[in-house]
Amino acid sequence: MEFNIHPKILPLVKDLHNLQVDTFLASNDFERILAKLEALEDWQKMCANDIQFRNFHNTAFINYSIREKAFAAFLGEGLENAEADEFNEILFEILEEFISFKKVFKYKFSAIEKDLIVLNFPQEKIEQLNSKLIGISSEEPNTKDNDLIKNEPQEKQRVKKLFISHSSKDKTIIDSFIQKIMLLGLEIDRNDIFCSSIEGLGIRTGDDFRDKIKEEITTSEIVIIMLSEHYKKSEICQNEMGAAWVLSKKVIPIMIPPFNYDDVGALRSTEHIDRIDSNGGVDNIIHALKDLLDISIKDMRFINKQRDEFLNSFKIQNNGAERVNDQIKKTFRIDDPNAITIIFHIGSYKDGIHRTQERLEKLTGFDATKIDTIVNSYPDILRRSRSSSGKTIYRLQDSAKLKFDENIKL
Repeated sequence: MEFNIHPKILPLVKDLHNLQVDTFLASNDFERILAKLEALEDWQKMCANDIQFRNFHNTAFINYSIREKAFAAFLGEGLENAEADEFNEILFEILEEFISFKKVFKYKFSAIEKDLIVLNFPQEKIEQLNSKLIGISSEEPNTKDNDLIKNEPQEKQRVKKLFISHSSKDKTIIDSFIQKIMLLGLEIDRNDIFCSSIEGLGIRTGDDFRDKIKEEITTSEIVIIMLSEHYKKSEICQNEMGAAWVLSKKVIPIMIPPFNYDDVGALRSTEHIDRIDSNGGVDNIIHALKDLLDISIKDMRFINKQRDEFLNSFKIQNNGAERVNDQIKKTFRIDDPNAITIIFHIGSYKDGIHRTQERLEKLTGFDATKIDTIVNSYPDILRRSRSSSGKTIYRLQDSAKLKFDENIKL
């Protein structure tokens, strides 16, 4: 697919690339800013087209990451389609957060300033950005400045503060909780979280699984135990829970319904266990993490918004799942729980008529081969096709979609 980036954006992206903007683009700080600006969904849609960026070859983008290419496209689209004031506000908020995130020196920002002038960026906003910079103003730093540069914060691997003990079968709920509550809401650095099921927070290729789990649970400060029916049946999860108590870690147990207090067993002696499906329970978890990690909350309304979005997704995923699955089973006369899961996630998608392969894999925990096998087994209900962008998508057949809408009450 042909893919173009607005030429006026290229110098700015190039100079940000030289300041290692990719680490910022991968951070929850960047996602938090976009969420506040109500631009996160646009960014996520842009990043979803990763095949375009992988296949996009241009001499101006040699050695650029996929995120940086997506960022260039994101800014270019904003420059071309948004009102000038709206685009300038988004760009200002992003650059302000980037300066704070990377601890940018004044002499390094001069090229960015020139790029902003070319974009007709308001001078008063440029001055505001300059006020946030670390105070070395000359283009060529002197010896004293070099000492400061040597002390500039460097990224390094560090001990993670939080170990999420959970069953991989609860991955969808855990992923939503981490994204909405921990990363966006509380702004916990993703480098402080270890969760074996979540890409980027778990075990890297080549690591020994058992050794890595042992290392992370031993060195972490806090262990969050996500109690569920799946967790209770898992020997690995039980071992993690036992290790947390033996190592005298600070443990935060959380219940994922339908698991309830009667199922807790050995943890009954714990003074209180919060449920993950209520405002009060999630609020208690938020405040516990805030106190333990000494987090200063900047915007409680934003956290409450993330909490409500999480609880809404949980309600769909969990509370009504058993009832809805029974409705699907009766409507389509099938017993295969995997097929029911796929039908649920496609049919309940109210903002569109299909799911992309990548999104369906994430929601179900199934790989592409398994999804294809299931879809091919139920041709009267499910079908696989291609979108105009070339991405693989899955739909309900028209007659099945009609049945779903008429009979399935979410």
